[in-house]
Amino acid sequence: MKGLDKLMGKFCREGNSFFAFVYGGYFTLEPSAKEKAVQMLEEFRFPKRREDVRNSEDESIEKVGRWSRQPLPAWRRPNTDIIWQRNPYELDGHAGNRYSGVDFLLAYWMGRHLGIIGTN
Repeated sequence: MKGLDKLMGKFCREGNSFFAFVYGGYFTLEPSAKEKAVQMLEEFRFPKRREDVRNSEDESIEKVGRWSRQPLPAWRRPNTDIIWQRNPYELDGHAGNRYSGVDFLLAYWMGRHLGIIGTN
C-alpha cells in the first residue's frame, strides 16, 4: 500500500486515469486528481488517428530536449495501443493500427464503479 501511495504522488500530475482509479479503489483521491483523471478521459479522440504525430514541430509546446515539459493531453499524444503504458511527455510517434479502445474503457468503467464518474 505504501508503494501504491508513493507512485500516486509521483505520477498524479500526469492525469493517468487508469492509475488514478486503481489508486481510488484503495485510497481517497484528492479532488484535483479526480478532475485530471476525468479530464483525460474527456480528451480521448475516437477513433484513434492513423497518422504520424509531430508535436516536436509545434512551437506552442514547451519542450525539454526531445520531450514536452508538461504531460501532453490524450488527443495530442502519439497513437498507441494502451495510452497508460506510454510516456505522456513523448512528442512524436508513427501512425499505428486501429485499436480497441480498451485503455479508455478500463479507466472509464473503473471510474464509474468507484462513483467518480457519474451516469450523466
